[in-house]
Amino acid sequence: MGFFDFLSLMNKDDQPNKSDTKAVEPPQLFQPHYSLNKRESIRYLVHGIPRNKVGTIVNMSRGGCMIKKAVPDQIDYMHIILRFGIMKTTALIVWQDEDFMGIQFLGGHNDSGYISRHMKRIKEGKFSPVKSLHVDTIIAFIAKDPFSNMLNLIAEIESPNTNINRLKSLIIKVPELAPETVAKAGINKTEDEIELRDVDQAVKLLGMDAVKKNSLEFIKLNREKIESAGPKNSLHESLKTVKKVFFDILAPYFGYTRGTGLVDNLAAIEYKGIDIIIADTEETPKIKEFYNSTPKIYSEMTRFCERLLIGRDLLNINRINIRIRKTLLELFDGYLLAHMMLNPIYSIDSYVEVSINKLNLSFAYITYLTFISAQAIIEKDATAVAVFKERLQATGMDSSTLNSFVSMCVSEVNRTLADLGRSTKLQSTASGKGFNFSDYMSIREMPQYERFIKPLKELDIIKRAVIAYEDEAYTHFILGKILAAEDIGLNTKMFCVIPCENLSTDEIIYDTFSFFGIVVLKNIDQIAKRHQKLFIKLWNHFEGILIVTFNKYSMYDFHCAELYTLLKESIIDFPSYFDSERIYDKMLEHTAAYISPYVEGQLNIPKYKTEKYSMNTIRGCELLNTDPVIEEEKEDEDNPLVG
Repeated sequence: MGFFDFLSLMNKDDQPNKSDTKAVEPPQLFQPHYSLNKRESIRYLVHGIPRNKVGTIVNMSRGGCMIKKAVPDQIDYMHIILRFGIMKTTALIVWQDEDFMGIQFLGGHNDSGYISRHMKRIKEGKFSPVKSLHVDTIIAFIAKDPFSNMLNLIAEIESPNTNINRLKSLIIKVPELAPETVAKAGINKTEDEIELRDVDQAVKLLGMDAVKKNSLEFIKLNREKIESAGPKNSLHESLKTVKKVFFDILAPYFGYTRGTGLVDNLAAIEYKGIDIIIADTEETPKIKEFYNSTPKIYSEMTRFCERLLIGRDLLNINRINIRIRKTLLELFDGYLLAHMMLNPIYSIDSYVEVSINKLNLSFAYITYLTFISAQAIIEKDATAVAVFKERLQATGMDSSTLNSFVSMCVSEVNRTLADLGRSTKLQSTASGKGFNFSDYMSIREMPQYERFIKPLKELDIIKRAVIAYEDEAYTHFILGKILAAEDIGLNTKMFCVIPCENLSTDEIIYDTFSFFGIVVLKNIDQIAKRHQKLFIKLWNHFEGILIVTFNKYSMYDFHCAELYTLLKESIIDFPSYFDSERIYDKMLEHTAAYISPYVEGQLNIPKYKTEKYSMNTIRGCELLNTDPVIEEEKEDEDNPLVG
């Protein structure tokens, strides 16, 4: 059975409240192919803790530590006593060389606070936005916007429980609709004379069903005029058209069968959010440059800038715009997930809850593909072309079929633009340039990255990888590169990215992800307790690849022992800035390139060499032209000289 044939069978089961909660016989229990991690607990790098004549502790875990010897002499005795605060621990020397020795705590070490106080941490800056875009300002803009009122009206009409008072108030806000509705009821009034009570009378005379039908017909005939009433932007018009054409064509192939009317509405709201940002920041004309190209519009870097400048990003604004429209709000969760597929570095606001079901995931993946297609077609981005075609290989298309498919879509885009009276004509491109991770990272210069990448290249066999990180933003930035890299081998698989900290209800059911080859679960250390058992079931039974990430600073092995025990054999450490200056320098290099379209001049590298700073701290400082402001760490009460 072909991929498209398989997906067509899913159409009956794409209702989130039914198919996702069916009892499905789980597949075979997952067994690790081999262990990626031999440690029983996480190794934490610590600032040197002197232990009298023995030496200095350089890393610690629940089970032991590594000591840098004070002198290179061989130590003949096997047992030593170490004191940590008021605790004494008997320890066994299990190995040693001239410089270091490995220590096993015979009784274990369960004081996570002690390790936390001594832990080496990257410096995380604190930033306040330049100004705050208040929710009332957004709502006021929406209230005056005819297109937003039209979308509200559509949502109210399509609601199974239409509120008649709200329906009437929306009809009077949509230009020309109120006069038409009143006239059909035989009420003879001019547009300036019409009041809400006249619309009320018309509803009584015509009946609510007739008014709803008439309103939908009016919107269908006048949508383009109402939507384009604002300022024209040829790029946005091209983007909307490219995305709509590709979505309409791809939707049936990926199991999305709800029609594209709501999708069109959601796409239109995307650009209204941009209008709100520009209107609120007229005193900062440079902000308009964030939206002058496809890559910038969909870049996580733009979202980061928005949060720094106005306290919320485009997706947050768009969510406010659609939060009163339940049908759109359900799809918007998929829209957020699409942005995370495009940019795994992106983080959703912590208070936002995202629902996960087959419908949302199907919508998310198609929307992600439309983002890539727009960048490939409009910007002629060779890497985007390659990524788009590689992702479509999951459908079973060969190279020739893919080229014909893209050409057909572009022809349809141009026909649609011509029908709308647009002079823009886009060109199809068959050429693409794949992304090579080894070249991007200069891996031969950093053996730590070679060790990190090796198991990721074997995921077709081992199926599971758990990435322990210190810098959340940079780790997920690099993870996005890994997922797209030809030399890693994950670039032709369907995938999704799930933010564990934002999950709403009990939705982690392995069958929900059955049509994905890869599921990325961000920040498993932040998953709610009520989801942990469902995650365990997903880990044990999902037949595809799972990539899980967690922050080492959460001390997961101390605070969530059950899940840690499940994951520990699959843990790989993201290379630490403290292990090699070259690793930190590479992050600085990547950060400089990432922010270069948004700042003037070059990154001031020496400014960030005195400490190890996070990627977010560096780009925040550069955008705001300020020095890092770091939250002071608490003073350690332990006397490190006692040992």
